[in-house]
Amino acid sequence: MSETVIKVDPEIFTEEVTQKFLKEHEAACQTMDYNTFLQLFLKYDLTQLEDFNKIVSSVLNNMKNWKEKALNVELLEVTSFDSKCIFCNIGNKVKVYQWKSKYPLGENSECAILHTCTIGFRFEFKNNRLTEYGTCNSYLDKDEK
Repeated sequence: MSETVIKVDPEIFTEEVTQKFLKEHEAACQTMDYNTFLQLFLKYDLTQLEDFNKIVSSVLNNMKNWKEKALNVELLEVTSFDSKCIFCNIGNKVKVYQWKSKYPLGENSECAILHTCTIGFRFEFKNNRLTEYGTCNSYLDKDEK
């Protein structure tokens, strides 16, 4: 069980800013690149928020680990599904992203290891404004729903 959440100022995250952030967050999830996420967090100035270091560490470590396992790693696909938290915030919505990557076993080898990773994100809204953003790894798998 691990959940990291930051409270976002709804005065800063207007409806328009919330929609832009969500769109850019989705684009970042399609790359699963930790530099893209870091730039997103810096762009929306989330660094000032309490517990920012926890959330950024959670996200960036998850992204960094899959890519550093081998050279020439190839991202094959990113899928997502809606789920629900089963521990900290029982029943709250979680959007889970799953990415598959391929690790070549040698420079000229046709053999490779296929690897799958997942990360869940929580978004809380009030009046269409983002109020909380976080990660969760205690969610129902897409096959358990």
